Amino acid sequence: MEIIQSGENEITIKGFMTKVENYFNLKKVIKSLMEEGATNLTVKIPESVTMTSSIISLFLRAVNEDHIKLKVCVGKEELYRLLETLKLVKVFDVSYL
Repeated sequence: MEIIQSGENEITIKGFMTKVENYFNLKKVIKSLMEEGATNLTVKIPESVTMTSSIISLFLRAVNEDHIKLKVCVGKEELYRLLETLKLVKVFDVSYL
């Protein structure tokens, strides 16, 4: 997995989010953006078909505890369906790329 800052308050996650270290790397990037004053964040996920529970928890904390307005843009239908099954499409403002 590779995290690229692709715009102001926007990151693109390339590759698959399957390892524990992916969570720590993503947490570091999101924390840095929040420290810079970000109140909204767009996360583009063009390739991954799944997401670990730790990353889902990270996104939930950002929305519910840190009051970040999150927008997740997915490239794969499998990931959209996963988030839909978990009832997170509205919470994460999920859309297709």
